[in-house]
Amino acid sequence: GGRFLDVGCLNSPLGRMVKEKYPEAEAYALDFADKICEHFGKLVPEVKYVCADCYAMPFENEFFDYIAAGELIEHLDEPEKFIGEAFRLLKPKGVLALTTPWEEYGRHCGGELHVNFFGIEELKGMLDKFSQVAANTFYLGDYKFISMHAIK
Repeated sequence: GGRFLDVGCLNSPLGRMVKEKYPEAEAYALDFADKICEHFGKLVPEVKYVCADCYAMPFENEFFDYIAAGELIEHLDEPEKFIGEAFRLLKPKGVLALTTPWEEYGRHCGGELHVNFFGIEELKGMLDKFSQVAANTFYLGDYKFISMHAIK
């Protein structure tokens, strides 16, 4: 149950998957590309698509139980600002989950679209507002990624 938000959703299936597994949950998906939100909002009406900037998301404080940001943070000019906004939106004990390419691998797989590259300690430092932070690494093909979750 609860409320779930997929930030920088593009064509991510997370919102739909949440609704399939937890039909009583409220699933939201946010992207700044209005055509993406319009297209997927029609295609997947059980998910509430919102077109907005991830630095100023149009939701009340402590609105979400879970926020996911897969492969987003490496594209942001101000990743700390996004993390602060996610913290604002999470309820107490809410969870932020994010993934990003590992620093040395991200330079090869993202090209000019990646404006930031992270190591685990750097990401943990940006998540210092949270009470618990856990990190894992995984490979996808030849590339190594960081997976983190933080509890408010």
